[in-house]
Amino acid sequence: MPTMLAPSGLRRLNSQLESHYGLPAMIPIAVALFILAPVVGAPFGVIDDHLIIALVGPSGQLTLDRLPSEFAGYVGEFARFRPMYWIFYLVEAALWGSNPTGWYLDRLLLACLSVTGMYALARQFVPWPFAALAGVFVVAGLQAESWYRLFPQEAFAIPLTLWGLVLVGRRRPIGLLLVVLAALTKETFVPFGIVAVAWSWHLGTRRPALTCLSLLLGIGLVIVVRHAMAPDLYAQSRDLRSLLQSGRWLLAATALSTGWPLALILAGIYGRPAIALGLVVLVTATFGPQIYLIAGEQQGRYLLPAILVAALISATGTALAARRAPLIGWSMTVLLLILAARAGVGARDGAFAWTSRNVEFNASVQELHTALAAHPGASLVVRARGPQDTEAVLSIRRFVPEGIAFLELPARVPIDDPLSQRLWDGLQTWSHSGGAGYEPSAPHPNCVSADLGDMLSSPQCATRVSVRGLGY
Repeated sequence: MPTMLAPSGLRRLNSQLESHYGLPAMIPIAVALFILAPVVGAPFGVIDDHLIIALVGPSGQLTLDRLPSEFAGYVGEFARFRPMYWIFYLVEAALWGSNPTGWYLDRLLLACLSVTGMYALARQFVPWPFAALAGVFVVAGLQAESWYRLFPQEAFAIPLTLWGLVLVGRRRPIGLLLVVLAALTKETFVPFGIVAVAWSWHLGTRRPALTCLSLLLGIGLVIVVRHAMAPDLYAQSRDLRSLLQSGRWLLAATALSTGWPLALILAGIYGRPAIALGLVVLVTATFGPQIYLIAGEQQGRYLLPAILVAALISATGTALAARRAPLIGWSMTVLLLILAARAGVGARDGAFAWTSRNVEFNASVQELHTALAAHPGASLVVRARGPQDTEAVLSIRRFVPEGIAFLELPARVPIDDPLSQRLWDGLQTWSHSGGAGYEPSAPHPNCVSADLGDMLSSPQCATRVSVRGLGY
């Protein structure tokens, strides 16, 4: 009589776990919740969150009648074409307004949809232990900031892409619609739409594939035209040096967090040559456009969507090795588990650090409110050190709208980064013209200063608040 430890018993146990309890899919969900739990209950912070305050206004809520006009303004943003993202953003603003808890709960839901999407996709090719590991790789790493920050477009595009591919693999044409929506969310996801078209064609659903391809080509044309009108997209130069820099970083960061180069070698050794060749083509087709877009930038969210390909390669190569050479395959699995654990702990630390900065900034904002209330008629003086304070200046004025604000800027600051230069020039204009709620910088006898650094500059205000939580 076979025991549970016999091969047939193990297969039966695996089937029960997956079919009746759904336990394997819960593994990446549990990891995602472990990593992102620190942001539950976090307040808004200094990076980007002031845009929510500016959008919802004093009422703290975006009314439905404003949605069309706001969408028209956002979708026309120069050089970028991300209409679907702005729809998601405006719907969230209408639902949650200035309540950060709702926004962060959305991010937890999106993260769970993302990791289960990767699990379901990988499960079409590999056994569940490797599929669960692939799901974990989606959120375990620097890319977790896509879900513990509120503004990265990747948080929406990832579940759309993954579940779109899952449905394509099941011969459901609606999956092609999802990958089109992902391409309309951010440019870097257009290549995944092309992959979905090729897969759908291979599986025999060719008419929907042609329709999807025409839509993706149209989206791509719009993107190319907009980029051609703005050769310094995001004010980045995109020279050979910056492209090589971003390429090295993207390849190294994804390799260290998922071990995909080793898994690719295993796929070549223990799988058919066509599998390894297909994976190489997939890497080239998806990494290339992303390297062009980030062009020297090295922020965690920019590991997506490349990390999806890396996770799938790791799962596929390791599963092939485990079937043909169990000792090598399961040794590789242990290595990947170590990499995933290391990346997951680092991601949770990042979520903790982000939440701590938000809490510190929110405390500083409350201090400014208290100081202004204690000094009726006082002006707010914002003292900036340089371009690194651009976001902070915007945030302070939007979170603390009381009274007249004076903006004090240093006379000369060397700036190498074109994007920082553009933003800084905008603040210089405000400081002299009084635009965007600021008055020209000038001494004032009754004032409260918001200091963004250790400075002893005029005007000398009776109350000074050192603004904290400014780090990225």
